[in-house]
Amino acid sequence: MNNIMKKLTIIIFLFLLINSCTVKEKEIDEGVLEYNVEYLTSKEENPIVNLLPPSMYIKFKNNSTFTMIKGWMGVFSLSYISNYKNQTNTTLLKIMDQKYYYLTQFEDTNFIFDDLKGMKLQFTNDTKMILGYNCKKVIVTFPDSDTPPFDIYYTNDIKIENSNFNNPFKDIDGVLMEFSIKMNKIPMRLTISKVKAVEIPDDVFKIPSTYIKVERNKIQDILDSLK
Repeated sequence: MNNIMKKLTIIIFLFLLINSCTVKEKEIDEGVLEYNVEYLTSKEENPIVNLLPPSMYIKFKNNSTFTMIKGWMGVFSLSYISNYKNQTNTTLLKIMDQKYYYLTQFEDTNFIFDDLKGMKLQFTNDTKMILGYNCKKVIVTFPDSDTPPFDIYYTNDIKIENSNFNNPFKDIDGVLMEFSIKMNKIPMRLTISKVKAVEIPDDVFKIPSTYIKVERNKIQDILDSLK
């Protein structure tokens, strides 16, 4: 009987150990997030969609993030660095051999993603699992316009503090897993496809020396010329 109890105790201990390790692996604070991107406008309506890829990725470490979307075989890329240590946001644009960046502070208006005017957030108790992460649901509505509502799912199991400083969802305290947004007036729906726990070099969150500092309107004019 004693041997049976000992074996049972060992089995329970191993089960709890394995389970705790699994939970710990999910709660990562450094790695890469990859999203599938669905553009909600046609290439005829906005030709710049031809340049944009079907995916976006975010590298993160120590609460800093590097967001990139690139297309046309790497000839075009639009990136965003949120440097948590310096409290700065940087937009980087590359087209062919043209490389520019625009620097702002954390509290300034984001650039890549458009503001969603009149947006209301309704936090709910609904949840669902996405890639093994427990995600909470937020319903986004626009009471004063005919803009259709949409759902957002976010998780607290990926540790990035103030992860939404560079998008319109600053009031959501968690990493977005499914959401809709506009980038330079292009509506899109993003859905997380991969979460990878990997080491990220510190240089990722520094402005490359090959980029030239410009004002916001310079980057905006280039983006507008692609339409």
